[in-house]
Amino acid sequence: MIELATDTATQQQLAIMLACPLVCVPPGETMTLLSEPGRRWVVASNGTYLEHRSLALHVCFRVSKLDTTFGTARQFITAINGPVPRELLRKCFDLAVQAGSNETAALIHWNPTDRQYELRQPVIESASVAHVTYRDESQDDLLVYDFHSHGSHPAFFSATDDASDMSRMGPYIAMVAGKCDSFDSLETCARMCMSPYLLNLQDFFKHGELP
Repeated sequence: MIELATDTATQQQLAIMLACPLVCVPPGETMTLLSEPGRRWVVASNGTYLEHRSLALHVCFRVSKLDTTFGTARQFITAINGPVPRELLRKCFDLAVQAGSNETAALIHWNPTDRQYELRQPVIESASVAHVTYRDESQDDLLVYDFHSHGSHPAFFSATDDASDMSRMGPYIAMVAGKCDSFDSLETCARMCMSPYLLNLQDFFKHGELP
């Protein structure tokens, strides 16, 4: 991969570049993926990508379209430790229906000690038909799903959700369940959170299934 020259960079510029480096895929080659946790910009033949790898997820998303003479890259979402068991998502939906018209929350993360995915319901400080506030003690680089419900209201991302999802660096998947009066009425929406982007997962579907 081709990297930027940093010889003449100021301390502030260098800090920004080190926090999220920019690399170019060599012409005629394919992007070499991050093998360790990290975050970087990638310039390829068909656009600029943001690649971010945590201990749980590895995501690459095209943030702009730009034809260049560099090599190729592609979008993807990879669960580093294998697919998340569907029953954990089902438990999230169970919690949403049990809470009924009140909002609730749950987190799915990777447990590196036990080598398995776990669902944890955080300590909920307050919940009503219009909000849920909980104590967030999750380890961001192990988080896979951040789930909450909207009670009887439809599934959508509110301005409050936007602010909350932008507070973490990511990558992780935010999911909202709405119309939680029963399993028959329940609906969901989801997005990839990779600051500073909140990404519609429809953009990933053609590249593979969700983790």
